[in-house]
Amino acid sequence: MPSKNLSAVHFLPAGAARLTDILFRQLRYDSIEHVIDICYRSCQLLVSAKVNSTLNQFQTSHETPQGVRFSVFHDIKFEELLFDDTRGLLARVSFFCPVHLRSTKVADALGTLEKGMLAALVGLGSNNNQLSTTFFEVHLRESTESMNPRGGNGMRAGAQLSFANPHCEEDVRRIVSYAKSEYHGTFLLVEFPKTLLAGFSHCLKQLQQQINLNTLPFSDYITSPGFSLQPKVIKPPAYSLVENFSFNLNCLKLQDSKNPDDLKLPVYEPDQRISYINLVKNETTLDEGQAEALCDNLTRELAFCQGPPGTGKSFLGSALVRTILASQEPEDKRPIIAVCMTNHALDSFLKDLIDHGVGDVVRLGRNSKENWISKYLLSNSRKSVDRSRKEQFEQTLCHINQQALASAGLKFCEAIGTSNLTWLVVKDHLKSNYPNIYDQFVAMDITESHGHQYRAASQIGGFGYRCWASGSDLDSLNQLSDELYSFLGVDPDSNDVYSPTLNAIQKMLATIQMSARDSMELVGLGNSIWAMSLLERNSLISQWLREINLSIVVEQMTILHLRHQRSVQKKIEMYKDSDKRVLLSKQVIGMTTTACAKNWSLLERVKPHVVICEEAGEVMEAQTLCTLFPSIQHAIFIGDPLQLRPQISQQALSLETEAGQSYRLDESLFERLMYPKYTDCVPIPTSHLTIQRRMHPEIADISRSTLYPYLKDHESTHMHFPVAGMVNRVYWFDHTSPEDQSDTTSAFSKSFSNTFEAEMVSNMVKYLMEQNVYDLGDIAVLTPYNCQLALLTKCLRSFFTIFLTDKDREALIDSGLLSQEELSMSGQRSKINLCDMLKVATIDNFQGEEAKVVIISTVRSNQRGSVGFLKTQNRINVACSRARDGFYIIGNAALMAKTNMWSTIVNLLKSKNNFAVDTLDSYVEFHRFYRNNDEGLLEKVNVPNTTDYTLPGCPSCGGSLRTVKRYSYIFRISQVMLVVDRLLEKLCRQTSLFVEELTSKKQSLALSFGLFQSQINPTPLAAASNKASIRERGNSFAPIEAKIKSLKDGMAALIEREISQLAGVAFAQDAVPYFHFRLMLNSLEFKCRQLTFKEGVKMADFLATLNDPSQHLQALAKGLEKLVGEQSVKIITQMASLIRNCEENHLPRLEVELTLLQAEIYRLSLTAETQSNLNTDECFERVAELCLRFPETAGKFQLDQTTVRKYAQKIGPTTTLYGNHVFEFWESLGKHATGQLVICENSHFFCGLTFDGCPECGKEDFFIAKAKEGSVSTGLW
Repeated sequence: MPSKNLSAVHFLPAGAARLTDILFRQLRYDSIEHVIDICYRSCQLLVSAKVNSTLNQFQTSHETPQGVRFSVFHDIKFEELLFDDTRGLLARVSFFCPVHLRSTKVADALGTLEKGMLAALVGLGSNNNQLSTTFFEVHLRESTESMNPRGGNGMRAGAQLSFANPHCEEDVRRIVSYAKSEYHGTFLLVEFPKTLLAGFSHCLKQLQQQINLNTLPFSDYITSPGFSLQPKVIKPPAYSLVENFSFNLNCLKLQDSKNPDDLKLPVYEPDQRISYINLVKNETTLDEGQAEALCDNLTRELAFCQGPPGTGKSFLGSALVRTILASQEPEDKRPIIAVCMTNHALDSFLKDLIDHGVGDVVRLGRNSKENWISKYLLSNSRKSVDRSRKEQFEQTLCHINQQALASAGLKFCEAIGTSNLTWLVVKDHLKSNYPNIYDQFVAMDITESHGHQYRAASQIGGFGYRCWASGSDLDSLNQLSDELYSFLGVDPDSNDVYSPTLNAIQKMLATIQMSARDSMELVGLGNSIWAMSLLERNSLISQWLREINLSIVVEQMTILHLRHQRSVQKKIEMYKDSDKRVLLSKQVIGMTTTACAKNWSLLERVKPHVVICEEAGEVMEAQTLCTLFPSIQHAIFIGDPLQLRPQISQQALSLETEAGQSYRLDESLFERLMYPKYTDCVPIPTSHLTIQRRMHPEIADISRSTLYPYLKDHESTHMHFPVAGMVNRVYWFDHTSPEDQSDTTSAFSKSFSNTFEAEMVSNMVKYLMEQNVYDLGDIAVLTPYNCQLALLTKCLRSFFTIFLTDKDREALIDSGLLSQEELSMSGQRSKINLCDMLKVATIDNFQGEEAKVVIISTVRSNQRGSVGFLKTQNRINVACSRARDGFYIIGNAALMAKTNMWSTIVNLLKSKNNFAVDTLDSYVEFHRFYRNNDEGLLEKVNVPNTTDYTLPGCPSCGGSLRTVKRYSYIFRISQVMLVVDRLLEKLCRQTSLFVEELTSKKQSLALSFGLFQSQINPTPLAAASNKASIRERGNSFAPIEAKIKSLKDGMAALIEREISQLAGVAFAQDAVPYFHFRLMLNSLEFKCRQLTFKEGVKMADFLATLNDPSQHLQALAKGLEKLVGEQSVKIITQMASLIRNCEENHLPRLEVELTLLQAEIYRLSLTAETQSNLNTDECFERVAELCLRFPETAGKFQLDQTTVRKYAQKIGPTTTLYGNHVFEFWESLGKHATGQLVICENSHFFCGLTFDGCPECGKEDFFIAKAKEGSVSTGLW
């Protein structure tokens, strides 16, 4: 790819061709480099899956080595081929749908297989192992529910795909071959995120055509490396050089103007410029900067106007359009081309023109979201243009031909999708091999018709074959009017002018019958197809079906599709003459840059003289060239290169990187000419808007001190209301709280968040809303990062309804930061009006917007000195120029100041006392409690050594600081042990009661087993009562288990979560307290299961001994054994992870208890003839080791482990694990008393009053020893 240095060596000579070639290659690289990368990676995945069978079909999100994310859908099946009126052949495929997209979710998901998105089928042939990639546009996505009738079973979704290049014969033939099983292979459906084919393909095609034409206007200015050190004077527009020409400014005159003369602006000499600018300023509604820009832009054939934020760029554009329209000669009126980068900006510009009286407007492109724009679309404007009879006939004929081919294509798709042999499939075979039969069928086709019956006549071919194949005879042909209506796909009651009447249908049938009789007389009765019986006909059809070559069918389908696409193209060309007349009748033709490239050939016929491009600073130079038609005499570009640049895919080659300085993919034509990158060039003459009407002067000072020293404030900006509840309009809240640590293994590690800033923003918004002055829509929260945007959304949505732009919503879903369900949550308000929605956005997606109050979270705060996205002055400029009344920055000022522009802003705010450091930090002696590591991340909280510590109140209002999360950690950690001690007392007592309840229930069941036996009646009539008795006894431990689970997931989980949140920062890394009460409750929960399983096996053994002629009880016994076996295997697996958890956290007593319990359950699974992969020998070796190492705790299970080992090996009796030592432990646990909580050296909690040492590891630590000596008070940790 060539660099953007126009003086560098190039194979083309300097000029328009060289520039166009460079820009074409750059745009191609930026548009499809990631596509190539994704395709290459997808091929690797496909080949790897075939070789190693390792592809996980549940994983849809992937990433290339270059960091490009994409989606892959697996297990592709060709469901059928369809035919669309415009796109032609469609491939309907189904795929395995990941769980999060099932039901209707795939149909509602943003950014997933959306209409128009680029996709590809990457295939690997089974016969030749040949890789293929076929590109498509998504035509329609289908949910799992829509695929259920085709056997999707709720697990398969679908998509209808249209060919990205519908004229590529190779692509069409390949897909049809695979769809009809001529070839076999494995496919992946690859989706390219945020890639619209139309977004770049039209522009690339147009640039290709322009390279050799050498018709680029203004090439002297655009294609030269730059102006020499002596700048050239830009000439006036060619149309203004005619004698006595002047621009008519009457449309801009003040309503109360006392000057009765017409306001004219001639093409003046340079020394007259100031006087005419003053005249325009005094006599029109324009301010000083707008008057200067108007004069300069009207009198320069290539004009650039820079408009800082809030200076009225759109208003100037409207004034220029109205002036040029009013100045055109009646005999040479041409529409003005109005081009914008986005649909939103285009609609706003057209609305402004319409409001100012420019009513003859037409819009190209249908992607507007505004309802009012529909009447201005080209498709609706066509109705107002008169067409000649010849033109109407030709267009109608072209339309009918396209419809006929589409209908034939649809029928052919249906034909090859069924086992029945249809005319479309068989006719070529008959023509080649059975000409006599073929001629008889063809003779029945109607080849001539008139008027509106032409379409029906053209589609009637094959009706005779269909009647013959279904067994009809010659005499009944004229009675098949209903069948003919069905064959044509026409409703007989339809009012469609193209639908044939009943009289016409009967005439057609008579014609068909007459032709058939003539043919029969010609060939003789013995050779007539109508003389065959139905059996003979079916036999002949079966023979043809065997003879037909599948490759011929594929070829026929391919040819039919290509013929249809040629007819579509012919229809487009046919309408261009009438569309040209529509456009010439309008004053303004509005379109996006994409629509401009797409409709180039049509617009070129109009031969426009003037083009006005809004948002010119956001348009890639390659796209700008597509707006410069050869006939253009006057091009005006309005924008601001100092705001956001064009959006590109290949950020590595942007102006922000060192490598990108030579390529500058995100450089607009505006920026290249206004800010040349080479010292031997001077900027192109540019006008500047100088008076801003958005920001209060205090906010505008930021723009003046950095990028726009000439910027002035309109008098209205001084009247902005002060921000309710705030002393300052502009304020920087400085802090040093570190940014959140990003997961370096994640695909989203390049995005950052800062929890402290998110909470500050959330509370600030709540505070502003409590003033009862603002609507939610008056406030905007901005941030540079998607991760922070997701965090802010989560923080704010509980209180407010959030408004996110479509781009931000898609980015959050695409990156996996928020789900579709999370984004659909609308907070507490039910009505969603824009004024009732809080605007939360990334800075890049808020350009062109404004709000009364803007709060910015800068996010980055680290010791590495990394500023990130906000180092770019364009992005800083946008961020600091959105607010009208109040502007507040929350960020690490010292870090941000490493960038020159931020440094200027920080110094400005400090000089005005609009700057605050964390003054509360010093007041509460923050540095005493918090310690950061070398990366600036929070490492530890040093808590005061007393539970009576109290945070001081706010020095301003005296309020408590406990609700401020930054300081609440100190108070919470100082109090947490006291709270844990009290909660542990309740937990321990409740747990001890559970053990007593388990023991009691076990004894009760043992005593009542005889009663149970007497209740079982081995007769068929007692089946229901037998089941009830078994179910009641089997659920005996369920209530106890439910209570244990409730305590475990409730209070115990709450305590564990609280300690877990504080432990990482509140304790030294070598002594982090570990709260293991949930593990203890797990052991009780599994004990309930073990007793339940044991009772189940006992009941099954009894039932198997009974003599039941109906075999019902034997079936119940087997069912019980199977249930016990299956559940045992699951429990054994679950227990394995808990046992590993015990080992990792030095809990030998609990590890032994769980291991022995696991071995008992394993023995029960053997009884039920279910096999588990548990290695009991290793388990018992581990138990024996722990019993020896920890004799005071685990060692008490020594006798139990011997008994359980024999039982597990089927050489011992049924065991009772809970011996006296176990009951003593649980009984002591229930005697927990507050004020005696200690932590052993392995960080286990226990009560020093009820246990001499740690009941888990048997070791007494420093705290216990000192507590016994009385040198420290109990309860401390």
